[in-house]
Amino acid sequence: MKNLLFLQSRFQRITNVSISIWKLLWSKGWSFFLLYTILYFIHCFTSWDKLKLANIQIELEMVSRYGSVSFWQLYPFQIVSIYYLYLLYLCFSIVLVFLYLKFRSSKEPNKLFQLTKKMTQSFFFLILCLFIGNLSIGLIQESYYYSLYLFGFWIVLFLLFIKVNGSMFSQSMYFVSDTNPKFTKSFGYFIPIVWSAMMFWIVSV
Repeated sequence: MKNLLFLQSRFQRITNVSISIWKLLWSKGWSFFLLYTILYFIHCFTSWDKLKLANIQIELEMVSRYGSVSFWQLYPFQIVSIYYLYLLYLCFSIVLVFLYLKFRSSKEPNKLFQLTKKMTQSFFFLILCLFIGNLSIGLIQESYYYSLYLFGFWIVLFLLFIKVNGSMFSQSMYFVSDTNPKFTKSFGYFIPIVWSAMMFWIVSV
């Protein structure tokens, strides 16, 4: 009985600490960005031997296809492309949100800043989950269903990103009296979908 109570108290303590950490991460606009950056460089440091081989493979593939290779395609500089992707996403989102606020004739100066903070959180939360998930699924790379697991994980994560973005946008705009919550949520869904389609089109060209 004592052991059971001890385990319950330990579990409750771990749960409370986890909830506190989760709330702390979402309370800071830069927390997921910082956490992803730290974990990325820890991974590069601990797996450098494997990453050097990966760099050689990337160089051979890029040179054979395009005749050259950019430094940001190699480890550890691949993180630069993530930062660049974030800036593109942020600029694209800000333009759409600015047009949205103009269309709604809103003059709230804090809305854009609040949305920028939350967009940063949601973007790097997605990247962090993608990073950890890819590493975890990579442990079963020899599995016959590896590609299926990876594709399924990406789809689920993308749908989660769309849902989070829609909820975030709706909550940020709830104080606009003449705004339909369903419309704002739909607009929040619209941003990552259009951005992803645009990125896919650019890459495929």
